[in-house]
Amino acid sequence: MQPSETGRRYSFATLLPVLMVIVCLLDVAVPAVRTALILRKEAGAAASVRIQFGQFTRIVPRKQFLAYGFERATYSAQRFIAALNAPAAFLAAFVSWLVAHGPRWTPRGLMPWQWIAITFPIYALPAWVFVGWGLDVWVRGRHMPASIGWTSGVLACGFAFLALGLQFGLTQAERNGQDLLMSYVIGFALWAFLLAIPFIAWIRCTRLKARR
Repeated sequence: MQPSETGRRYSFATLLPVLMVIVCLLDVAVPAVRTALILRKEAGAAASVRIQFGQFTRIVPRKQFLAYGFERATYSAQRFIAALNAPAAFLAAFVSWLVAHGPRWTPRGLMPWQWIAITFPIYALPAWVFVGWGLDVWVRGRHMPASIGWTSGVLACGFAFLALGLQFGLTQAERNGQDLLMSYVIGFALWAFLLAIPFIAWIRCTRLKARR
């Protein structure tokens, strides 16, 4: 195998999106399976398990143990997944307006946090590919068009302003009921840094080219 083929196969633009999907998948799958196994053990030979939530009681049939585990796992993981894949919020909003003509839409049969856990890692794939490509340029000194470099810089600044706006620009009334607000603040701040990588890589390559 030629070195160039190895470089193409193991580029950051390929590895980074795959790694992020695996991380999100494991963050949901492991707790979901663990919860299902715990319920199966508690049920014994019974056909269901009674779960108490304060004053509320829920009966979970044996055939729904894994589905219940998935529901609880996605609820716990939604903040991490939303922060890690913050750019997905824009595509999710676009899909919601396209399908339901509203800011939030979830398919029937799924809870909002389940839909976030399923779609956000997929919606954010182009952004992760873009960041991975920037890392490839940085590490291997590849050529990058100036337009892409400037686009990276503008996007990084935009996400930084979004993070600051959400953190300091909302009233207490606007914050009420926003369960994922801090996830987006952290996520947009993270992505302000990540989206700056191609911009920095472009500056570095431009300087190296000028010295030659």
